[in-house]
Amino acid sequence: MIDFHSHIIPEIDDGARELKESLEMLEEASSAGFDGVISTSHYMENYYEVSQADRKAWLNGLQYGLEEKKIGLSLYLGSEIYFTDKIISLIKEAKASTINGSRYVLFEFPMNAKPINIEDFVYSILSANYV
Repeated sequence: MIDFHSHIIPEIDDGARELKESLEMLEEASSAGFDGVISTSHYMENYYEVSQADRKAWLNGLQYGLEEKKIGLSLYLGSEIYFTDKIISLIKEAKASTINGSRYVLFEFPMNAKPINIEDFVYSILSANYV
């Protein structure tokens, strides 16, 4: 079983606040029966802009910590990308990530307003061969 949406990388969004908390969250996931966790840190222009390379480095460090503790949990890189018409370029420029390098994209719509041009947005995602 894989946790598809988590904020386990510390100090980069509204998820884990420190490394200890990240490892505790991952230990709990393993205890609950998960064998994989996808890290879906927020990516929002001008607010949450941690690079894919930095998030990958954090994820590798967390994976090493799990291996040291003999916790059999696999970690995967992704992003929860805030709705923008630049989503394709953010992925191509390796600022934001698809789910583990796949065609799958996790994005977040605004909670307090209806997105404008949603049909165009979805069309652009599908036209670029993302789902």
